[in-house]
Amino acid sequence: MSEKRKNEIKRWWDNPRNIRWNNFYETDDENSFYAERRLNKTLDVLNSLGKKNLNILELGCGAGQSSERLLSSGHNYKGIDISSQLIDCAKNRCKEYIETNQARFYVQSVDDILPIEENSQDVVLIIGMLQYVDNIDFCFNEIKKVLKPNGHIIICQTNMYHITEFLQPRSLLVKLSYLFTHQEYEIS
Repeated sequence: MSEKRKNEIKRWWDNPRNIRWNNFYETDDENSFYAERRLNKTLDVLNSLGKKNLNILELGCGAGQSSERLLSSGHNYKGIDISSQLIDCAKNRCKEYIETNQARFYVQSVDDILPIEENSQDVVLIIGMLQYVDNIDFCFNEIKKVLKPNGHIIICQTNMYHITEFLQPRSLLVKLSYLFTHQEYEIS
């Protein structure tokens, strides 16, 4: 990832207005509903593995809402996010788990070498973060490196063609322009 792009993503997520993500899941906003539903679906897939006490790495852990739920289920957890202010929220939210060495958090880009021991993770989670990856091949090679043999990767990403987006004229025009210009990435 170019340093310029990495710094811009970090600047965006460290902007004080984005501290709202600390309480995002508790709002009555429609997007909060979808984020909660996405998290629940991700946890359902994880639970379908039928395994307990997993070593889980989450890329793009944000303010730690998923972290807290995974840790309270007894899993060991490592979270990485580019935003130092959101990592501070996650650390505050999961303080008791950090104190017992059940959780660790890292501030860094997912386009850098992961600070995780090779073959140490049972599961890698990515929930709504792929749009920030600059070098997808590098990122997935890093994931492969830290996963145990027969480990799992669970990706839950927003569908940029969600039906409610088509009900708002501006969103409809933007999405149609993406479709007709064959855009690979959603730009916000």
